[in-house]
Amino acid sequence: MMAKERVEREERAQQQRIADEKRREEAARRQLILNRVRKFTELAVAWRDHQVARDFLNALKSNVEPDVKLSGNGIDDWIGWMEEALAETNPMVRGAEYVLGQVAEVQTWTYRD
Repeated sequence: MMAKERVEREERAQQQRIADEKRREEAARRQLILNRVRKFTELAVAWRDHQVARDFLNALKSNVEPDVKLSGNGIDDWIGWMEEALAETNPMVRGAEYVLGQVAEVQTWTYRD
């Protein structure tokens, strides 16, 4: 009888380990989804912020006095600098493949907060 009980106990323990592993795998799968959506959302916010900044810059362009100097540079220099800076920070500048590649690189451990 003791041998049978021991076998049953071992089988229950094995089933528990399998169930625990499945729970861990499912939790990791859910965390990966959450992290990738988080990255995608971060890129979307960066793109939206870029659009707002671009619109703001365009509004400023229509309201400038060309002879004004700021920190030794003319307004046109500052506008040109800002256009270049915005182009570099636009997440869509490299296209959808880049954006989705950034999402694909995210792992379960990417965010630890």
